[in-house]
Amino acid sequence: MLFRIYESKQGMKIHKLGPIVFFSSNVNQDIFIDLLHMKFDSFLEALTADGYTNLVFQQDNACPHNAKRTMEFIQQLAKKYRLTIMDWPPNSPDLSPIENLWAIFKHEPRQ
Repeated sequence: MLFRIYESKQGMKIHKLGPIVFFSSNVNQDIFIDLLHMKFDSFLEALTADGYTNLVFQQDNACPHNAKRTMEFIQQLAKKYRLTIMDWPPNSPDLSPIENLWAIFKHEPRQ
């Protein structure tokens, strides 16, 4: 899993790459919420401490991502850090900038 934050400041687009997390098993909503709590929350805290504002949160519609408890947790983060949560149309993985990276990983030989 990869966290990346985009922000617009005075007409300039800024992006920050957050923690990259690898999983050895399937991710369910409990694992995803724990991940958000342990990694994403601290990432957002660091960004806001550095003065970043107008942050936008984007994710796909995978079941663990849009489960009710997950969305409640994300809403809490949005309120705490003043995040905008991007609406994500179903069946549109081509809109995600990370899809190109996953395609590269898929075709790279495993080590």
